[in-house]
Amino acid sequence: MLAWGFNFVAVKSLYAVMSPAALSLSRWVVMYLALIPMCLVARVDLRYPPLRLAVPVLFLGSLTMGVYMFFWLEGAKLVTPGESSILISTSAIWALFFEAAFRLKKLRWQSVVGGAISSVGVALVVGQSAGTSTLAGVFMTLAAAVLWGLCVVIARILGQHFSPLQLLTLSLPGALVVLIPYGLQPALAVDWSKFSPVDWYYFFHLALLAGAIGFYGFYKGVDQIGAGQAMRYQFFVPIVAVVSAFLVLGIPVSPLQALGVLVVIAGVWFAALFKVSGLPDLSPHQRSEADPN
Repeated sequence: MLAWGFNFVAVKSLYAVMSPAALSLSRWVVMYLALIPMCLVARVDLRYPPLRLAVPVLFLGSLTMGVYMFFWLEGAKLVTPGESSILISTSAIWALFFEAAFRLKKLRWQSVVGGAISSVGVALVVGQSAGTSTLAGVFMTLAAAVLWGLCVVIARILGQHFSPLQLLTLSLPGALVVLIPYGLQPALAVDWSKFSPVDWYYFFHLALLAGAIGFYGFYKGVDQIGAGQAMRYQFFVPIVAVVSAFLVLGIPVSPLQALGVLVVIAGVWFAALFKVSGLPDLSPHQRSEADPN
């Protein structure tokens, strides 16, 4: 989550040398090339399972690294890093609703009240938006938050059959359905020679530290403690993003926006306050034959 929190500053800075579309596909390539040796070292089987499991795995990849990335990266261009991270943090609320929709957990009144509280926080943040932010960016980022909440729950369900590293790596090719038409031409047009050392750091932060390693760590957390509990750690993302945006980019935070951050976090925390039993964690020997580990 600490790495993900800095993503918002890294993305905003990289837009000076590459477009969101170019970044989406370029990041995917580096992530995939990093995950393959990780799987080989961990002896993860990368053969695809029967079609009934392969299709949802690839669909997950099309959502996480495809559709979600489109909305998040395009939205991040139109809002400040702090605002983007705060809006994305509402995904924890959406995950609770999707858990109920998939009948993994019952929808509790705490979730509804927490969602309402978070909405007030979002309104405070958006209402005090900087002049560079647009309503289109807000809606795109909120769409990304909804999609991320859905992706986390789907990953939780598929985690019954795959190890976290296996699920992440097998799902990635599914994103190419979205990324190739969206990002191929812009990625080929990037002038990599214009990248400064700082630009390269931002790119590899996004692709490796927050990409391959960050997503693997999060999938591992979802596998061990469940989607709702893992999403609580997103409390740290807007805090890191807001502080980083101020220190690196000099973007100030108004008192009302700071209050909005706290209100959003309070709403998400309240929604996930009372743990209830849901989809059980499975021990390795209970997993499907699709996972040889």
